Amino acid sequence: MAEEPPVGSTTGSSHEHSAAVDEATRYLTSVPPRERPKPLVPAMREMFGLTTVEVCQAIQESRLIRAREPLPLPARRADTDHQKKRSPALSSKSSIAFQWILGQGC
Repeated sequence: MAEEPPVGSTTGSSHEHSAAVDEATRYLTSVPPRERPKPLVPAMREMFGLTTVEVCQAIQESRLIRAREPLPLPARRADTDHQKKRSPALSSKSSIAFQWILGQGC
């Protein structure tokens, strides 16, 4: 009698393989893209013993996780910086340039 295909996904991956995909996903989420090995897919296949499809799945899952992370708030500037930006006064070079453009002379 013929052997029955494994229950679950069509690739026949087991829980052991999904654990490896999860581990690869955690690696990709924690390591910044610039610090990852290049080319990524062959390196991940070797590091985690995954198939190409499983590596692509880990990459996709890590991108989804990173997309859900809140962005860090920018550092707040000192109050003096905000006051300088709000003031409409022009610098002396700018006012000289505007006077020249308007034909008022310097």
